[in-house]
Amino acid sequence: EAGNLSSAGFRFAAAVRNASVTQEEVASLRAAFEDGLDALDAAIAEGGGPFLCGGSVGLADATYLPFLERWAVQLPLTSGFALRPEEGEPPRWPQIEGWFVAMAEEPAYARVRGDTYSWSAAVAAFQRIFATNGTLTDAQRAVSRRADGAAALELRRSAQAAPSAAAALAAAEKIIANWEAVVADATAAEPLSQANLQRLEEEDGAAVELLLADCAARLLQCAGRWEDEAGGEPAAEGGEEEEEERALCEAELLGLEPLEHKVRADAARLVSARLCAPRDMGADAAEAMRGVLMAMASESEGLAWRKSGGLL
Repeated sequence: EAGNLSSAGFRFAAAVRNASVTQEEVASLRAAFEDGLDALDAAIAEGGGPFLCGGSVGLADATYLPFLERWAVQLPLTSGFALRPEEGEPPRWPQIEGWFVAMAEEPAYARVRGDTYSWSAAVAAFQRIFATNGTLTDAQRAVSRRADGAAALELRRSAQAAPSAAAALAAAEKIIANWEAVVADATAAEPLSQANLQRLEEEDGAAVELLLADCAARLLQCAGRWEDEAGGEPAAEGGEEEEEERALCEAELLGLEPLEHKVRADAARLVSARLCAPRDMGADAAEAMRGVLMAMASESEGLAWRKSGGLL
């Protein structure tokens, strides 16, 4: 069954972007895809839900996850097909929607789950990769604009998110383990992917390294702030030591020159945009890291503007 649904979905998605396929053929493929989703929705209901085989996660759920997760984000951008409802709208497939919600609460899935930003950015990247002679068609350009817009919205939204202690800690651990690779990617003269994202100069590597160290420290501080010894309730705000650390960090930032703040802000936005879940880390950890980086970018942009008299 999973193979049938996967095949129907990919045939429909491919037909939408194939100019040689008629509208009648696309409509037929869409109907076949919807029939497959109807069957999956009914099967979940018959098994009692919320998972594919009842009340526990199993191999069947793991089989369906890769393409359902991807379709939920990408099909609205590429073909206008909504697998999941807009906020406040009733679901077209209520059992499948319940499955998405239940899966999101599974701790093991959190470590390997992709996110809206990453899947949206992938759409835009693939439009550029498969452009003929590097030139986008009107249809590809429209899809790319939608995907870039969705990704940008997710980056802004992440700045408002309140990460869990576990997510903040996981993100910090990834930075500490992989900072050299991140610095190399941020300063690559010939990037292997997302070449449309402006990289920094090689001499800015030290600034990227310091940014990552600061980001990891803030994430660890966040993890310590929200996780008390019982592992249950948020801990109280930090005391004198935390205030002293924050003051030292602020003093260091204030000591930077305007152009250094500009480089720091550019680095924070670049690393945020390059961060991919689950390639680099789980979705919750990625959101935590992006949130801190976007806040740091805004912070440095504000300081660059003030210290340059509005020139930067």
